[in-house]
Amino acid sequence: RSVWDAASAPARAGALRHLLGVAGGRAYPPATDALARLVAWLDDSGCGRRTLHRCVVAATAEQIRVQREARGLPTVPIFPGQEIAWDGRFTVALEQAEGGVAFAIGTLRRGEWADLRRRLTMPAPLDAALTLPVVRAGECLLAAPHLGVESPSATVRVSPLPGRTLAVRPFAVVSSPG
Repeated sequence: RSVWDAASAPARAGALRHLLGVAGGRAYPPATDALARLVAWLDDSGCGRRTLHRCVVAATAEQIRVQREARGLPTVPIFPGQEIAWDGRFTVALEQAEGGVAFAIGTLRRGEWADLRRRLTMPAPLDAALTLPVVRAGECLLAAPHLGVESPSATVRVSPLPGRTLAVRPFAVVSSPG
């Protein structure tokens, strides 16, 4: 939060515009007037949550977190050997997979979180984890690369879409069985 407070007004607005575009997966920037209201809110009190551009901005006295909203996230089929742009944020590739089931890219289900969080090697807030891509084989979770869940029977690669990278990422973005 001290970095926010130390930056100039144009730098704060520019940084927030970029973060909202990347985290929200949109090809266009947020509306100028809506962005100005969000910056003013962060400058004035800035504690709580606001939404803009498919993102949640959660602010406390110590930090500002921008992440994708957990709504409107797609579930799309994927086939072995295919690479798909997912939600305007990630490229997901199913490089190889065994079995004759249908594969799909989607998100974690709330019921899966309790089991997964015990196995995580890095902390991940639930609301952020529910917006990250996972690959399913039928109804079974096959891989959640950002959360370190890998499959011995498949190679899944997830990376930011070109031009959608951030200097700071909360999770690892590439995973394959080792």
